[in-house]
Amino acid sequence: MVKDDDTARDVVQMVFIKWWEIGTAIADLTEARKYLFTAVYRSSLNAIRNEKLKKVHTTAYGHEQVKEIKFHDATEMEELDSKIKLAIESLPAQCRIIFCKSRMEEKKYAEIATDMNLSVKTVEAQMGKALKILREKLNNDLNS
Repeated sequence: MVKDDDTARDVVQMVFIKWWEIGTAIADLTEARKYLFTAVYRSSLNAIRNEKLKKVHTTAYGHEQVKEIKFHDATEMEELDSKIKLAIESLPAQCRIIFCKSRMEEKKYAEIATDMNLSVKTVEAQMGKALKILREKLNNDLNS
């Protein structure tokens, strides 16, 4: 069913381990065979499904164009750092404060909401807005 000897062995071994851990005591040999067959069958289906999902995610990730930023010297690093700081400075006040508390002070959204007397949803929305603005600004700066 799984078309791979190693996967088939793993499936059978996991079924036996589960059976042992649960302590299933089936006195009738016919019932035990039915149980094991069904368990192996379902575990095999799960293994096939998981493998398909893995392939889908791998393919999707492979098609994404991931750009690597290579720094040839310290000057490029400093230039990027200053662009990031300028982009953060250009955020609206509340957006900037929430972004800094989240990313630099490593506070959770609930903590930020409590500190600023806001709802968690507002903090989430402001973080989304900040990330969108920063993404756009930095993409524009890096591509130009």
